[in-house]
Amino acid sequence: MSTAGLPAGADDPEALAAVAAGSPATDGVRHVRGVDYRVMTVRRADGVAVQAVLDLAAGQQHRAGVLTAMLVTGVIGLLAAPAVETWSGFRALRPLTPALALQRRFVADAGHELRTPLTLLTTRAQLLHRGSPSITHSRPGRHGSTSRRPRWSTPVLPPRRKPPCSPSTCRR
Repeated sequence: MSTAGLPAGADDPEALAAVAAGSPATDGVRHVRGVDYRVMTVRRADGVAVQAVLDLAAGQQHRAGVLTAMLVTGVIGLLAAPAVETWSGFRALRPLTPALALQRRFVADAGHELRTPLTLLTTRAQLLHRGSPSITHSRPGRHGSTSRRPRWSTPVLPPRRKPPCSPSTCRR
């Protein structure tokens, strides 16, 4: 007995005959004209061998659709992720831009303010090293350059002190 509308070749008459003769149940896939069918052959409790045939095309089409959707979604995600990350990174850094500009201005101003006193101190140190009479005989505070030093800065060179005098060189 055969089911009406069953495609030719989808059933497995050899498996049906083997199960009817006492062989164990079988389960397999048959490929007929580009379509896969699952064929299961069993013996019922009343001793009659039956065979069920299931068309697997619908499941395969569904699986292919899901796979296609996953691939398309993955590609879109891979392309969109860097753009979204770049946008969110710039958005997160936007509030820091004024702070960084303020810091740069401060550093530039501080560098400019320190450049003149440091240049003067470097020049005086070089003159002291050479033994220039205009520097060696001067007293701190007599030149305008030392008075221009900011109050908060510490002197690089200690103030020059008079050398102790001996009785022959001291004037009283």
